[in-house]
Amino acid sequence: MVSLGVLAVCVLVLTASAKAELIFVDNLDSLSAWSTNGNVTASAGVATLQATTNFTTLSNSSGMTHAVSTAGYENVLFRYQIKVEGLDSDYGFGSADHFLAGWKYTGSSLWNISQDLSVNSAGWITGNVSLPDNVTSDTIDLGFNMTNNTWRPIRWLFGGSDRDYGRVDWVEVSGDKIMLASSAPEPASLSLFGLGLMGLLGRKRDVSKKA
Repeated sequence: MVSLGVLAVCVLVLTASAKAELIFVDNLDSLSAWSTNGNVTASAGVATLQATTNFTTLSNSSGMTHAVSTAGYENVLFRYQIKVEGLDSDYGFGSADHFLAGWKYTGSSLWNISQDLSVNSAGWITGNVSLPDNVTSDTIDLGFNMTNNTWRPIRWLFGGSDRDYGRVDWVEVSGDKIMLASSAPEPASLSLFGLGLMGLLGRKRDVSKKA
């Protein structure tokens, strides 16, 4: 038979365990949370990015970006669902389009590219990016961009239009809340501690009687 003391200790361990929390989530019913360059639209819960001539890069002035504070969290995970449609050859020169997903520290110009798609995807692709431990005291920028390098002007020259698209279905950032040690026990903790003592005392009395 499990004593109240053991049960109380188990409850204390369970209540102290860290749980993953959603820091940011967006189903992209709108682009209100994002900075965009004008070539991004949202409809029916999907953001669509059309190719722009800004080479294979991510920047805060292109595509769609959003800043998220990850301070106070550890084991931070950046997740998203994306796909690419319409990539084709630019008049015999081959497709030069890329759909990029990535993140960076806010204030830095260096993007960490987590996904670079240059071919059509058969379906939705889920990205799972584990961020470094030092984001626990930072703010990060999330970014997506559909890019095209030097071949796109050739399509313009012949009167064509670029119908290459990158789509984003949802985006989320999650992490474990860092628990700080409290200088004073909470009432619930005191109650559990009391139950534990009662259980131990009761067990001691049972052992004494049997002896």
